[in-house]
Amino acid sequence: YVGTQSAGVARLEELNDIMASGTIEQMQDLRWEWINNGLGTDNGRIIPEIKERNGNLYCLLTGNAPEYTNNHDVGIYLFDHATSSWSLKKGVVNRHAAISSGFDL
Repeated sequence: YVGTQSAGVARLEELNDIMASGTIEQMQDLRWEWINNGLGTDNGRIIPEIKERNGNLYCLLTGNAPEYTNNHDVGIYLFDHATSSWSLKKGVVNRHAAISSGFDL
């Protein structure tokens, strides 16, 4: 899985199948696929972090500074492997004490 600075999240198609029983040569034929369904609007899908925890995949969608036109989409999302879509789990990310209030989050 890869997060981008504007386009959302991508993954390598069929990577698990090749890792389980394939060869290195087959890896060169892999293609990236976008998995952005449910991940806010097309405007500024900035994904600085993707984590897998307890079998679940989460990503953080941040603001597209300096425009901040995607504030309604900012938050932590959970990926549903069955439907290949994301759902917003936490829409408010509290400001860490070390971050100055001068930054518009």
